[in-house]
Amino acid sequence: MDDRGPRRATGAEEPRTVLRRLRLKPGQNFIVRVLSHSYKGCLTHWVKGNGEYCPGPEDCRWHAVPTIWKGYVVCESWDQAATLWIPHVLEITECLEQDFRGVYRRGQVWNLTYKTKKQTGGAAALIGELWEQLDPYTLPEPYDMRPVLALTYHRQDVRLTLDNPMPKRLTVTASKGRPPIRPQEKFEGEPVQEGQYARLRESLSSAFAVPDEEKNGRAKQPQ
Repeated sequence: MDDRGPRRATGAEEPRTVLRRLRLKPGQNFIVRVLSHSYKGCLTHWVKGNGEYCPGPEDCRWHAVPTIWKGYVVCESWDQAATLWIPHVLEITECLEQDFRGVYRRGQVWNLTYKTKKQTGGAAALIGELWEQLDPYTLPEPYDMRPVLALTYHRQDVRLTLDNPMPKRLTVTASKGRPPIRPQEKFEGEPVQEGQYARLRESLSSAFAVPDEEKNGRAKQPQ
């Protein structure tokens, strides 16, 4: 009788996991490496707390509701406790796509942070920071994400064919220069009243007025 307890089968691979959607929430942070060669997306409608897939104006019952673009890529997120890269289907927001745009490559490692309203001073936003580029030939091929999309939107006809309609971010340069100068005259705690500027002009006129004797002396000097 073998009393050594359960044993792992000979030649067994690393623990398997169900491929699921990775949708970050405000305050969360994930480090991911992307496996998809490229990305596209679809339009959705936010209805009663859920994202509804938009197949187009002819077949969409929610088309009166404003649209939101969503993109998807297969990735792996780093699990520090397990020291493993866990496969996911990453949901890309309109904001994150602007970080991906023009630089996205298979094998990149990204630090993703969903900043809260308090952190941004405005709306919550998913921000991506590119950390490194790995050799894509050393990574797994991307998995089929269609089952995940079907489960997300409860339909089998989800098509990822659209680019993010949001424009490219505009980067500008700050200007150098002296700091602003506050006026010399400042009336604290109350607005400027009528007559204050008149009194200021009178005081300036008195300060720079030329005495009559000096005027007369100048008049008597030979030309």
